[in-house]
Amino acid sequence: MTSVIKVDNIQNSSGTAALSIDSDGRILTPARPSFMVKWSSTQAATATGWNRLNFDDEVFDIGGNVSSAVFTTPVAGVYQFNLSQRFDSVGSGYIILALMNNASATEFVSDLHRASYRIEGPPSNLYQSLHSSITIELTANYVVAPWYYNSSDTSYNINVEGGHFSGFLVG
Repeated sequence: MTSVIKVDNIQNSSGTAALSIDSDGRILTPARPSFMVKWSSTQAATATGWNRLNFDDEVFDIGGNVSSAVFTTPVAGVYQFNLSQRFDSVGSGYIILALMNNASATEFVSDLHRASYRIEGPPSNLYQSLHSSITIELTANYVVAPWYYNSSDTSYNINVEGGHFSGFLVG
């Protein structure tokens, strides 16, 4: 025996829309946590070592889980994160791009860090673009923050072009 449920929308008991199905069978989940932050302008930088990428332009934040370019998981589940950054005029050393499970510490290693770590060096003195993405299972209230490491240069730019941090709950 086959059971068929014919509905266009599913809501929780308080009336919040959780799922809708359009006439072509596409499923929409309007409350699924997702976000994207980017730069509003190129940033001059002078710091070596670990530095957080403090993206300052919130494109969208469904669920309100981003604060100062740091995402906090609202529920346990599988998440997808993407991080991209272009660095200009880095003339020496190397650059690392990584997602970290901390918004303020500067020297630590985690499963998230090891899985998302990208290194490039020696960099071109014109520009260097690094990208990282990861699909990972996380607990609720897990903090995910974008970081980079510059080994030695003290005069470079964090370019507005292509710099962004985004993510969403897969399920």
